[in-house]
Amino acid sequence: VDEDTPLQRRPSIVEGDLQRALRRTRMLKKIKQLKDHVIVCGAGSTGEQVIAELATANIPTVMIDADIDRLEHLAEDFKGHELRYIAGDATDDNILEDAQLGSCRGLVAALANDKDNLFLVVSARQANPRARIVARGSSLSMLSKLKKAGASAVVSPNYIGGLRMVSELLRPQVV
Repeated sequence: VDEDTPLQRRPSIVEGDLQRALRRTRMLKKIKQLKDHVIVCGAGSTGEQVIAELATANIPTVMIDADIDRLEHLAEDFKGHELRYIAGDATDDNILEDAQLGSCRGLVAALANDKDNLFLVVSARQANPRARIVARGSSLSMLSKLKKAGASAVVSPNYIGGLRMVSELLRPQVV
């Protein structure tokens, strides 16, 4: 049989899936022990900056993102910090429960889509009324909706970035 036949490659795929499943089980056990941690939903460019700052401050953190490869890469980058992750949809109540939303100190809603962040804020606020929830909003019209939905604070990276760029242009000596 040729070395590259699908039959011979299949065990390595199964082994990889099994290793990920075992890693997930171990990760969920570690997450179950967390209290007073921060949950970061969305490991894109905004989420990555949040994760870096939390790791620097040694704050126990759980990352949630659909991209398992991205999560594993970030976990490797911040090895040595109390950084845990769950691959899945952050708007799914079961995923949030796995992340111990009820016992967290805060949640960052940094998903790419404003509507997903809005839904996430509503779910998180219902599950943990005392958590500090900071949400990312791209469109300015969404900022007030996120606040009304239960976000403690709302940040627009586009707005802040635009202000900074104009400041660099018009008043570089001040910046």
